[in-house]
Amino acid sequence: MNLILGNIDLTPALAEVWMISAACVILLVDVFLHDRQRWVTPLLSFIALAVAAYITAQQQLTGRVVALNGFYVADAMGN
Repeated sequence: MNLILGNIDLTPALAEVWMISAACVILLVDVFLHDRQRWVTPLLSFIALAVAAYITAQQQLTGRVVALNGFYVADAMGN
């Protein structure tokens, strides 16, 4: 799966993009929860972390990948 916006390839940063998006959604959901429903927030956070770990494991980086004109570097050590 390739996520490309114009000339910007966000595939190496897909896990980070997922976590930022999930955090925003979780915070919005938390605002509208009642006190006795607060157990949903840690559950959603755990699910978001599990999905990010799955995305990272599926990428299988073999070498150093530079994206966003050198502002983002992904390698095996970072994973």
